[in-house]
Amino acid sequence: MKYLKLADNLRAEISKGSFSSTKLLPDTLALAEKYRVSPVTVTKAVQLLADEGLVRRIKSKGTFVQSQKPSDFLHLQKKKRIAFLFRGSHAGLISTHYQAQAFVAVDDLVRATGHSIIPLPLEGRPISEYVRLIDAERVSGVLMYAFYNKELYAAIKTQKLSCVFLDHIDFGLSENQITTDHSLGGAISLRKLVELGHREICFLGHENKLGRRDPDHALWASAISTEAQAFGLPKVQTLFTPFEKIGEMRERIRKWIKKHRCATGYVCASTTFYELLNDIIMHDPEIDNKTRDCVLFSDWREEKLFNGRKLWQCRWDTAEMGKMAAVVLLELMQGGPYKPRIHYLPVEIV
Repeated sequence: MKYLKLADNLRAEISKGSFSSTKLLPDTLALAEKYRVSPVTVTKAVQLLADEGLVRRIKSKGTFVQSQKPSDFLHLQKKKRIAFLFRGSHAGLISTHYQAQAFVAVDDLVRATGHSIIPLPLEGRPISEYVRLIDAERVSGVLMYAFYNKELYAAIKTQKLSCVFLDHIDFGLSENQITTDHSLGGAISLRKLVELGHREICFLGHENKLGRRDPDHALWASAISTEAQAFGLPKVQTLFTPFEKIGEMRERIRKWIKKHRCATGYVCASTTFYELLNDIIMHDPEIDNKTRDCVLFSDWREEKLFNGRKLWQCRWDTAEMGKMAAVVLLELMQGGPYKPRIHYLPVEIV
């Protein structure tokens, strides 16, 4: 990423007039010494400026600064703007834990490279209006946080914007996607419960009111079930339920626990499920006093308890996810070598 920072420095020098139009840039070794970087870094940075039309390289003569028109400046500014697309509102950007962690990490990294990040919440707008808003912001790249919309995606491709999906997975989508390693997460969660002596396992995940399961939660459940089969355990019992009124959710989970009363190991795909499950087991007199353990998928850094025992976490670093997404997008915006693929973030049991 050093060459991106050097390119930003050279752009700033050109815009200030430090290198006069039609005049030669200092040679590679002189720039390397001035900015304390390697000649290879200089070569990559200057080539980037040549691709943008800011300079022109002439064999055996050197690199010349090109004269710039106002339209060239606007085009250059567009190259430095990135949209962060997400559901909800501006207030929710900071109050939603995972989203806030990812955005702050993205913001820190892109600003360090001289780019700017524009948060654009969907806020219930019609997609056509949202597309016009994105176009008006004159961005050249977008990060889509935790959602996909076919109409929106088609518009982004029509505008030829570089695009990276953050905290999203769709195996049928030929784009760069940054997400957690679901297979590993499910496997190590099941292994931890087996290590603690549990054989009857239950999984709690989210689905919407139409019965469509959260993709992350469905993949975790599948990985856990596969690992349970490898261990020769009974079938993992799953409960997928909408996020609705807490009282209704609590009652649904309570009935499910009683139905599968032999289960003593639990995996929760969200904090809401963990909190409700823990409250039921701790306070419902109809639930027996068996030793129970739980694994929660999360990025918490503080320790929590489940039924008076340690709550185990299958944890990842959401800030690192944001950084990874920013790096991939910046490379794409600069014509980088990334081919569309899913980039997996490591997970661990703590």
